[in-house]
Amino acid sequence: MNNRPRPRFAGALSTAGETTLAIEQVTERLRADLHGARPDLLAIFVSHHHGGEIESLGPRLAKATGATVVLGCTGESIIGADREVEQGPGLSVWAASLPGTVLRPFASEASAPAHGSEQASFSELPLVKDASRASLLVLADPFSFPMDEFLERLNVELPGVPAVGGMASGGMGPGQNLLF
Repeated sequence: MNNRPRPRFAGALSTAGETTLAIEQVTERLRADLHGARPDLLAIFVSHHHGGEIESLGPRLAKATGATVVLGCTGESIIGADREVEQGPGLSVWAASLPGTVLRPFASEASAPAHGSEQASFSELPLVKDASRASLLVLADPFSFPMDEFLERLNVELPGVPAVGGMASGGMGPGQNLLF
């Protein structure tokens, strides 16, 4: 009999316009759905309606849930639970309790192609010890990050490692989307 803890996943969506209330709502739902398991990973997607409080969402949700790795971004449309929120406040959080899984967060910044080079350079790529058991969750800003070139580099340096994710949205130009 295997008594090893099993992975658990949960998602929660709040349409509250007040950020503190939205955090309370999603945290309560995640706790209930994870049945007391502490999440190892939170993926957060938030509309621009939460304004200046977006920058503190990661630390606030990490503290409220005990999550060890938190990432997220702004979005034009926020999807969670069984609905999509457009043109209104939305905070969607996906949580994963992953016993025995090693999470290695990384941040990569792109530099413009050097003179004589056709490709951008990247400040960091993830460290992958066992490509057969690895995957990547990637979020980026469409105005400042060359995702096509990044994915091409991943294909060369980490062949066979699946990458999923998306682009932050809702901003109308550079600096208006947030990643955390």
